[in-house]
Amino acid sequence: MRPDPQTLIPPRVVIPPVAVALVAEPLAWGILAWPGVLDGAAWYGRSGLLVAVHLITVGTLMMAIVGLGWQLVPVVTAQAPPPGWTRLAAVCDALIVMGGAGLMLGLGWPQALGLLGALGGAGLIFGLVLRAAGVLWALSRAKGRRVTRLWLLFAELSGLAGLTLGALLYGGRAGLWFVLPPVAGIAHHAALLLLGWVGGWMLGLGGLLLPMFSLSAEPQPWPWALAATAWFVGLALGVPAVWAIGAALAALTLLLSLSRRARRGVDPGVWGAALGLVALLGLAVVSLGWGPRPEAVALALGLWALPFLRGVALKILPFLLEVHLFVGQLQRAPTAKALTGERLPRLSMALSILAGLGVSLVLLGAPVAVGRIGAALGLLGAALHIVLLTRAAARGWLAVVKRRALPGLEAT
Repeated sequence: MRPDPQTLIPPRVVIPPVAVALVAEPLAWGILAWPGVLDGAAWYGRSGLLVAVHLITVGTLMMAIVGLGWQLVPVVTAQAPPPGWTRLAAVCDALIVMGGAGLMLGLGWPQALGLLGALGGAGLIFGLVLRAAGVLWALSRAKGRRVTRLWLLFAELSGLAGLTLGALLYGGRAGLWFVLPPVAGIAHHAALLLLGWVGGWMLGLGGLLLPMFSLSAEPQPWPWALAATAWFVGLALGVPAVWAIGAALAALTLLLSLSRRARRGVDPGVWGAALGLVALLGLAVVSLGWGPRPEAVALALGLWALPFLRGVALKILPFLLEVHLFVGQLQRAPTAKALTGERLPRLSMALSILAGLGVSLVLLGAPVAVGRIGAALGLLGAALHIVLLTRAAARGWLAVVKRRALPGLEAT
C-alpha cells in the first residue's frame, strides 16, 4: 500500500494521543494489580476501578483511535483531508487529552476534585463532538469504500450517544441529577462507547487494513454491511440477540478473509487480531444470555478490544512510521518485521490476552489473586509494547540516517 502523499498529515497531531494511549494502559494494569481494587461485591462504585477502566477505555482505546484516526481517515478514503484538518486535530487533541486527565482526577478523588472532573469531562466531550463533526464531514466528502464509511459513520453516532449517557451518569454520581440505576446505566454507557464507537472504528478500519497488510481479499461487501447494520441496530435498540448476530457475522467474515491471506506464517499482528475476533465470536454467544451486563463489557475489553487493537497497531504503526520517514521511497524502507522484530510482539500479545482473561475471571467469581496476577501480566505486556514501538521508531530513524549518508543503499 502506497498512500498518496497528499493524504499525509503532520505527525505532531497523531503522536500526542497515541503517546497517551501507550502510557495509559500500563497505568491501568498497575491500578488493577493494587491490593483492594478488585476486592468486594460493589466493584462498580470503587474509584480505583473506575479510574482503571477509564484509563483503558478513554486513555488507551479512545486515544489510540483519535490519534490514528486523524491520519487513517484520509488514507482509507484515498483523498486529501478537508481544509483545516490539521488545525482541527490540534485543537481536538488538546481538549481531549487535557479533558481526559481532568476526568481521571475527578473519578479518582470525587470529593476533592469532583469539579475538576466535571470540567475535564465537559472538555473531553466537547473535543470528541468537535472531532466527530470533522470526521463526519470528511466521510461525507469521500467516494467509494461505502461499507468502511458505514462502519465509521455508525461508530461516530454511537459514540455521541454514549458520551451523552456518560455525562448524565457523571452528573448523577456528583449529585447533580439521577437518571438511571448505576449498574444498568454504566453497562449501556460502556456498551455504546466500547462496542459502538471503539468497536465500530476497530472493525471498520480493521476490515480494510488487515486484509491489505496480509495480502488477502477484503471482506465480502454484503455480509460486512449486514454485520454493521445488525451490530449498531442491536446496540441502539438494546437487543443483545441482534447485536450478537452482527458480532458473529463480523467475526466470521473477517476471519474468513484473513484465512485466505497470501502471506503465511505466524505474524503477531494478524494472529493477535484473529484471536481477538475469536473472542468476539465467543462474546456474541455469551451476550445472548447476559445482555449489556458489566461482566460482558469486561470480557469485551479484556479478550477482544485490547488484543484486537494490539494486533492492528502492530500493523498500522510501523506502516505509518514508514510512510512518514520514507515519503515517496517506500520501496527502500525496512519491512515492518525488521522494525518491530518477532519475539517482543508475540510476548506482548500473549501477555495482553492472559491479562484480560485474568481480570475478566474475577468478575465471574474467580479469586481476586487471579485478577491481580493477570493485571501484573498486563502491566508487563503493555511495557513491552512501549519498548518494541520505541525500538521500531529508533530503527526507522537510523535507517533514514543511514540512507542519507549512503545514497542508494537498499533496505535489508
